[in-house]
Amino acid sequence: MKKLSVILLSTLFVLAPIYSQVLDTNNDSGVEDDTDWKEQGKKALDETGKFFKKAGSKIKEEINNASEITCYGTWVYEAKGNTSTLICNEDGTMEFKRKIGAETDYWTGTFTATFKIISFTINQAGRKTIISNNKSENPNQKWKFTYAVQDDGKSLKIISSDIPTDFDGTDYSKGVIFTKK
Repeated sequence: MKKLSVILLSTLFVLAPIYSQVLDTNNDSGVEDDTDWKEQGKKALDETGKFFKKAGSKIKEEINNASEITCYGTWVYEAKGNTSTLICNEDGTMEFKRKIGAETDYWTGTFTATFKIISFTINQAGRKTIISNNKSENPNQKWKFTYAVQDDGKSLKIISSDIPTDFDGTDYSKGVIFTKK
């Protein structure tokens, strides 16, 4: 919305000098010259058209970038001997796992992503240890979280109150930054 306001203000700044020039020209000469008005009008419309065409291309590019899914890949967060891994595959499958020592909590399922929001539907969940694999009786959960790939493309910020707190007490509702692996 800010960009649209800037575009409209810019148009005003482009057209205002042309309009004042037309008024000055008309006031200086006692006789109206229709040809002069037509030429200045054509020039003003041509400049305005070029401006809006360029602005429209920029807006289209921004919209396309905003709707592009950028979370694909393997992302890792490490803290205090705890490792959390988020894997987003292009086929729409996702895995989230946390490991501390020989224990790993895991959630797998499918996801959809739109406008920086991921909706993760969990099909399997459980805890693996060296000697056991305890699957959850009712893994059907849905997590929603916002995500943003940072400008460097090597880090991903996730914010969600649905993701359980890590072994080390990491609270995802405050935002956690993962690094691309």
